Amino acid sequence: MEEILKVVPVLPPAIDTFRNASPLWHPPDAQGIYGGICIAQSINAAQATVSIDFAVHSMHGKFLLAGKADDMLEYRVSRCSDGRSFATRTVRTCQKDRIIFIAVISFARDIPTASSRSLLHQEPMPRDIPLPPQSTRLDETHVPYVNKKVGMTNLNSSHPHDKRIHQWTRTTSKISPAGGIHAHISALSYICDSYFVGTVPHVHNIWNFVKPPLTEFDDGGSDLSALSPIHTRIPLPDDGRTANTGRPRISMMVTLSHTMLFHAPKAIKADEWMLSELTSHWAGDGRGVATQKIWSTDGTLLVTCIQEGVIRPEDNIQGRKTPAGSRL
Repeated sequence: MEEILKVVPVLPPAIDTFRNASPLWHPPDAQGIYGGICIAQSINAAQATVSIDFAVHSMHGKFLLAGKADDMLEYRVSRCSDGRSFATRTVRTCQKDRIIFIAVISFARDIPTASSRSLLHQEPMPRDIPLPPQSTRLDETHVPYVNKKVGMTNLNSSHPHDKRIHQWTRTTSKISPAGGIHAHISALSYICDSYFVGTVPHVHNIWNFVKPPLTEFDDGGSDLSALSPIHTRIPLPDDGRTANTGRPRISMMVTLSHTMLFHAPKAIKADEWMLSELTSHWAGDGRGVATQKIWSTDGTLLVTCIQEGVIRPEDNIQGRKTPAGSRL
């Protein structure tokens, strides 16, 4: 995982400019490269321009164009502010001088809890969630991360905003001690983009896609929903449970913006199981919003993420399909 997310400086005369060090991943049937790479490597590039005792506490990103796997990514960092407690950077992710992703990333200096005067509270981790298996299956070792779905609560509710999707996630390989907390932060940033905005059609009980973007690595080997009295298994696209439901397929699903708020960066262990809860409180006008909260196994709330995306069902009534040439 660390090699996938590594960025290297571009030689002078470029200043505060970095590029990807490893090949880019274009998921099958997706419109461009996996968005998590832009998110994680933007954070890595910005981190390289601040003191090591600063850790990211927020990232607000905007996807502008679909990235191409064959072209190098260049991360151009601008130093907006450097204070005693906070530092802010903007990062423009470019391919052939075209900006495909732009992010505003803020860092906070580490302050020992005992010496800080601040209010403390957090939402507790959901209770009675079945635990994932502790071992890694042999067929999972070739992928960078793995998801283990628990399922959805309130599946039959007529209110999409009442539904909760739970899954466990982690990297498949151990992160090196030399990588430190910043390697764990970037790994989590990479993982959390996986099928995130797909929450929106899911809470409408729509499971089928014209071209499902394959960014989830769940072998289905352990049915955790069977161990929970409140969860229902989420069907895979086009499996037997989704046939002839009368619901439309999704012809286009594209992320517009991605926000991450890091609550406990030092507690992130991306190579250990983390619980993700996905919800959606709004959809309309061809767009939808999804929210994701991620906890460590000890119950620490690590991060809150928000995505807005374009969600377009297939137009079966007029016999048309939404075109999917560009990102929008």
